[in-house]
Amino acid sequence: MDEVEVLRNKALSLLQDPNQSPQGIADASELLRKAAEIENYNLNARKLRKELKEGRIVELVQLLAPYATVLILAATLAFQFSQQRQAAKDKAEDRDNALWADALKSVSEGQSLAALIKLKYFVSSEYHREDAHQLVLNLFRRQKLDDFKPLFENEFAPLRAENFNDALEINRILHDQWYLLYVRGENEPLQHETILELTYSCYQMVPMLKKRSPEQPLDLHSVAIFDCDFSYVDLKNANLTNLVTGRINLSHANLCGVTNWNNSDWHDTKWWQADSVDPKFRSYLEKNAPFKPDPADHYIPYPRSASSTASSPEADQDQYNQALQRLSSPPGNCS
Repeated sequence: MDEVEVLRNKALSLLQDPNQSPQGIADASELLRKAAEIENYNLNARKLRKELKEGRIVELVQLLAPYATVLILAATLAFQFSQQRQAAKDKAEDRDNALWADALKSVSEGQSLAALIKLKYFVSSEYHREDAHQLVLNLFRRQKLDDFKPLFENEFAPLRAENFNDALEINRILHDQWYLLYVRGENEPLQHETILELTYSCYQMVPMLKKRSPEQPLDLHSVAIFDCDFSYVDLKNANLTNLVTGRINLSHANLCGVTNWNNSDWHDTKWWQADSVDPKFRSYLEKNAPFKPDPADHYIPYPRSASSTASSPEADQDQYNQALQRLSSPPGNCS
């Protein structure tokens, strides 16, 4: 039995294996095709040797003949490498499936911090990466503040550009949770805990906001910030669509160059204490968030965080009017 026949029999035995992987089947099929090419080459070479009598042509055929052996060797090595690669891939998948099952077990047992630590592995894994990411985000739901803090610190400390958007997504998830509980009139203690968590997460994000380059886009759509110190924050190039605020300090903040502010809510927030506001944005704020002597009458009750010191000093109507006058001329009007 020659080498081509040995190679063909090996490939056929793999193809007939009912437990063979799809990649193994594909590799074996490719090996059969190569064997057929080699056999056809040998047949043509023998035909040339028989029919052609010129010494140069015969020599040429003889010169090329060893390449058939090289092709067989190359095909055999490629097949072996493919099999080894598939075995390593199967082993990695089995390992990651076991780790995934262990992480899910921690989640089901309410061990959120342990689950979070285990799920970090899947950031660089080929398997379960997206599911793990979504599960991490959902671990922050329905937590008490004392449990929320270590989760947040483990996942986001230190907060940096690479994980900042995920921290914002946690904020959106928490606000959605609060809103659903509020409209249903359910679980007031959890409502309050959620507001405290939003305030806590905001304070963790402020340092990043203060050192960001104003030329970089900032996506704060649907983010909720309560009892938080935004003084000196530059919101140029920020998308504030559906942003919800409650009693944040905007002293010396820059509200020039905001890209969008549709449906943003400025509950009990003295936006007029900013250093500058884009004229169109200011018109929106004057209409939708004017000074009120008693801001507690606002239609959505975002409770104040008991430990918060973020809110700026009390304002009156005269101060509001003076601020509007200041913001209507340079540099307050962004000119």
